Amino acid sequence: MKKTGAVAALLSLQLLLGSNALAGTAEFTNADAANWDLPAQGALESKRMDDQTLTVETSLQWSKEKLGEREKNKAVYTYVPALRWMADVENELKGAVMATTLPGAKFDRIPAGDKQGETVRVTVTGASDLLGGKTYRLYSSWYKSGTEDPALTLRSQVRYTTYMPGAKVTDLPGSDDRIGTMSWNGAEVAAWRTKVPLDPDALPFFPLWYESVDEEILPVKGAYLRITSHEALDLYKTEQTKKLLEASDTQTYRFAITAKPDRSLLDSEWRSERLEELGVKITQYYAESYKQKKTDERTTYSWFQTDKDLLTKIFGEKPRESYFVTELEGMATGEALKKISEWDHVDFVEIEENGHRPTGVHWLNRKAQGL
Repeated sequence: MKKTGAVAALLSLQLLLGSNALAGTAEFTNADAANWDLPAQGALESKRMDDQTLTVETSLQWSKEKLGEREKNKAVYTYVPALRWMADVENELKGAVMATTLPGAKFDRIPAGDKQGETVRVTVTGASDLLGGKTYRLYSSWYKSGTEDPALTLRSQVRYTTYMPGAKVTDLPGSDDRIGTMSWNGAEVAAWRTKVPLDPDALPFFPLWYESVDEEILPVKGAYLRITSHEALDLYKTEQTKKLLEASDTQTYRFAITAKPDRSLLDSEWRSERLEELGVKITQYYAESYKQKKTDERTTYSWFQTDKDLLTKIFGEKPRESYFVTELEGMATGEALKKISEWDHVDFVEIEENGHRPTGVHWLNRKAQGL
């Protein structure tokens, strides 16, 4: 699956709205089926909401031919597409809130390095549910803290895992392609929106601020990509629950908590005082919204914060019928996590294993229930 220089040249993207790659809008196409992780077509639009906020809305489509190529390579490995927003200047742009309609979306943040800024990546763990010709949406907001003209580059890539026990999700070398670049100065200056664009009737616009979360970045468990049936999911939960019960009460673990279907974590029964008492540190939230439970497309949201009262600040005390906090990630002791696993709204608690972190099973729960 590695692309040679000659092939990569032939697969270069066509920017249809002029030659200025740093403009506020751009469209792209790619017809090569073998390069299946790169969407067949899409569009990007960037906006500046104020002196500190950059948003990028992206629409993406894969063709049936591209998705068919992905299926050809699953005998030994499980391959899925991923998309990465990469800032070009260290400490100039920080990811705030992400939202997408991509199936099984899982976000992770890669800290800035010496020669590049922060990266936020979405891995499409539900790649088998991608539909050819269907438009998927990806929204990201970024906090600007410097004085330069930073830019964000969107790239596609292949990620994979093996069928070996204890495997992780990893990048396929040489598989990434540049889709487009959006600069701060090139973005359209726009008034503040009162809603998140991907689901305007379900969710008020998030307050956009950045909070540094100091933690070691661990690879994600590969098991999520290999669970393809209700039985496999039940077995995974049983095995992981046993490991939690056997975990040391005093040791601190990276955890993922998954809510029961149509239940929301951090609602009125999840007072922050309870988490404070248990010493829980939340580092990432996942949420979901929809209008009609059975028919409407669902939007996944994720943001990196440690504020346990965040949802109350956004929504107030009244629960929202079509918006659910589905998963939490963070760090806590084994004793705390065992107690949380017994709480009413909790479906499943899992902990890190072999240096690989958990990231929740909400999407897999939905698939198992046919939702």
